[in-house]
Amino acid sequence: MGFGKGSEQLSIAEEVEKLKEPGKFELLATAVLCKAERDYRAILHSGLNAQGQPIKSPVDGFCRVPNSTPPHFVLVEHTVEGKLENKWLFDHRLVQPAAKGRKTQLSESDDGDLLKAGQLAQTSKAEFPEAKFTVVLTTNQGLKPNFCLKVEKKAEELGVWVDFWDRSRIARFLDTEPEGQWLRKEYLGLDAEMLSQSLLRSLCRKSLNEYRKQFLTSPEQWVSRQIDQEVEKKIDNQSHSIHLLIGNSGSGKSAAAYQIGEKHLETGGYSLWLSENVLVNSDSLTIALDRALHDLCPSLMSDGGESALRLLKSRERLLLIADDVNQTSNPANLLQKLMNWSKPVSSGESDAKSISSRHLFVCPVWSDIARLVTPDINKTSWIGSVYIGTMTPQEGLEAVQNAVLLADIELTNAEASLLAEKLGYDPILVGLFASLLSDIRIAELIQVAENVTGSFINRTIEEVSRTEDLLVDEYRSALSSLTAHMLQQRKLNPRFVDLKEWLSNSSQEMKALRQLVKHGKLCRIEEEKLVFRHDRLREALLVKSMGQLLNLVD
Repeated sequence: MGFGKGSEQLSIAEEVEKLKEPGKFELLATAVLCKAERDYRAILHSGLNAQGQPIKSPVDGFCRVPNSTPPHFVLVEHTVEGKLENKWLFDHRLVQPAAKGRKTQLSESDDGDLLKAGQLAQTSKAEFPEAKFTVVLTTNQGLKPNFCLKVEKKAEELGVWVDFWDRSRIARFLDTEPEGQWLRKEYLGLDAEMLSQSLLRSLCRKSLNEYRKQFLTSPEQWVSRQIDQEVEKKIDNQSHSIHLLIGNSGSGKSAAAYQIGEKHLETGGYSLWLSENVLVNSDSLTIALDRALHDLCPSLMSDGGESALRLLKSRERLLLIADDVNQTSNPANLLQKLMNWSKPVSSGESDAKSISSRHLFVCPVWSDIARLVTPDINKTSWIGSVYIGTMTPQEGLEAVQNAVLLADIELTNAEASLLAEKLGYDPILVGLFASLLSDIRIAELIQVAENVTGSFINRTIEEVSRTEDLLVDEYRSALSSLTAHMLQQRKLNPRFVDLKEWLSNSSQEMKALRQLVKHGKLCRIEEEKLVFRHDRLREALLVKSMGQLLNLVD
C-alpha cells in the first residue's frame, strides 16, 4: 500500500489498465468518483443501460452538486480507448472538406467527449447563466503533462473546468483509501487491508449470516412475539451499554438477539456476532472485535477493532451479539468480563458524567447465570434486561399453524391449539416439531409432539444411516457411549482429542460419531470441540444415558 508497497500499487494500476470492457470500467470509475469526492456523490450514471452495456448519451454521468449556489454541475466522460486526443478533443468542424467525401456527414455527435460536455454546458447556461461546470475525464490509461495542458486549454475555451482521473489516480485511491480498498475488492477481486464503512457493513452482513446458521429453523418460519417489541423498545435506551436477554434454554433468547441485530443493520447501523470462542480468548473489547473481523476478512490490518469503533458517527453504536455465553466452561466469568468491558468510563470532568458507550452488547443468558453475576440488575443504570419466557398460547397456536401450513397439512384451530399445548408453547420444541413435519402422518402428530426431541434425534440418525454405511443401532450406540463418558468425565463440551481417547480413534463408534458430525444436524465440531446444535438435544441424550447408567448400578 502506498510507497511502502510499490509493486502492489503497480499491480493495481495494471488491473485498472486491463479493464478493456467499457461497462466494467465505467462502473468502477463511477464508484470511485462517488466515494472519493463529496461533490461527486450524487452522480447519475447515464452511460450504461440496465444490463451494463454502453448507450448513446452526450455524457456518461451527470449531477448538480447538492445545495450548490450558484449551481455547480458535474459532467462525466469515461473511456477505455487508447487514442485519447481523438476521443476527447476531436472537433468535426476542423476536418478538411476533402476528407468529407463520405456517405454520412460529420456532426456534433461525432465530436470528442470534452466538446460534447462543453456543448451541453453551453446549452444549460441559457437556463443557469451563473452556473459552474466541471467535466470529469476518466481513463484506464496514463496521461502526459503536455496532453493535459492541451485539454485544459480547450476546456478554458469551452468555459468549463476539467478534472482528470487517469489510471494512476484511480489506482492510488484504490490502494491508499479505505473506501478505495473496498471498491478494489468488489470490482477487481483484490483483498482489502483497511476497514471502511462499506467493508464493515459487508462484514456485518456476513457475520449475521454465520449467526443465522446456528439456528435449527429458518428465521422466515418464526412468528412475531409480543416480547420482540419489548426487547426492541429497551434496546433503544442509549443509557444501556449491555442488554441481557434472560430466560431458560430454548425460550427464544438467541432468536430475539438475531432479529435485533438484523433490524439494526437494515436501518443503517452495524451489527456483529461475537461467538463464545472469540469472547473467551480476548482480553479486551477491541481485541475481540479484531478477532471477529479477521475471521471474516483475514487480509485486514491488525487494528480492525479500533478502526471499527472510529468509523462510528456521533451517537452511533456498534451492536454486538454475545452468544452463546451459556455454553462456555465458566459462563459466569465470561458474563462478568462483558460487564467489565461495558461499564461506563468517567469523563474525568468535575460533573463526573460518564462517556457514552460506542457499543451495545446484547447477551442471551440463562436466568441462574444472570442472577449469579448481577443480582441487582434493575438497580444498575447501564445494564438493561428483558425476561423471555415461553410463548403465549396465541403465539404458540400461530407458530404451529404456520408450521403445518408450510408442510401443507390441514388442521383445525382446536387441533393446532392442542399441539401447541403438548409442545408447552416452547419455541425450540415448536421449531424442532416444524422440522419433522415433512415425513409425518397426521395420526402421528400428537405422539411426535409429546417427545419432539427424541423424534428429532431418531430422524437425524435415520437420515445419516441412509447416506452412510452404518446401521441405526450403531449410531445410537455411539451416542450412548459418548454421553456416558461426558457424564463420567464431567465434560459437557468435550474436545475432539477427548473423543478419540474415549471412543478409540479407529473404533466403529468413532466412525459413527464422525459421520454424525459430518451430517451436522445433530452435532458438529467447532474450535476443536464437540457442540450439539442445541443444549436441549444434548440434555435429552444425557438424560437417557444417565438412566442407562443408573440401571447398570442397580
